[in-house]
Amino acid sequence: MEKSKRKNPDNIRRYWYVFLPLMIVLAVMTYFPLRIDLTESLYDSIFYGAISLACLSMAIHVYRRFFIRSRRLIAVILLCSLLSGWQVFDLTVLRKQSWGPLPGYIIYYAPRFPDATILCHNYTETYIGNRYIAVIDKINREASWYACGG
Repeated sequence: MEKSKRKNPDNIRRYWYVFLPLMIVLAVMTYFPLRIDLTESLYDSIFYGAISLACLSMAIHVYRRFFIRSRRLIAVILLCSLLSGWQVFDLTVLRKQSWGPLPGYIIYYAPRFPDATILCHNYTETYIGNRYIAVIDKINREASWYACGG
């Protein structure tokens, strides 16, 4: 009998085609994050959390399949997981609540760990888009709320 050939050879290059662009997009999204439904940060946490968990499971899969040949790829996949996990950390741990979106395309967030030297300390985000899907254009981490004179 003839020996059967594998239909799917071990080709690590196809993983690079997915995770290298994903890493670049997530790196850009640390400066200009994508927000889903600006009144709720839960949807953003679920979106970025799912990306992070998918990257972690894919890193385990690649490690089991390719072992030592995939060190750089696993590092890129774990970086993708870290970059999307940062968004979850920022939205759930560093921020408390939001006010907005206001008509001037601004959202105000109360920090969970405020600076005592700044009265009415808040974060402001100016966004591009609509209320349901927006890209944050500018983040001001030392803003004061407009009702406090900011």
